[in-house]
Amino acid sequence: MPLFVKTFEGQIRSDEVKSFELGPFMKGVWVRLKSYDNETTEGIIRNIQDSLLVPGFFLNPPDPWSNNELLYVVKNSVSEFLVRGVRYA
Repeated sequence: MPLFVKTFEGQIRSDEVKSFELGPFMKGVWVRLKSYDNETTEGIIRNIQDSLLVPGFFLNPPDPWSNNELLYVVKNSVSEFLVRGVRYA
């Protein structure tokens, strides 16, 4: 998955948060993804119909202290896709 990062130096963290503890606090669809290499992560995607028609989508990860600000997920790399909730405001 291509990443949009805060710095190119990155951060060495083994405790990066991969899921929302209490739920997301932003508009969108809260999803849990599992890739074919068995890595699981959660995030928020935009709640738009166009996401069904394109080969990938942007995902906002749950860890505000991570170096990752945004991920582009190619649908062919996802083995499981679960909608956890929807938030409008």
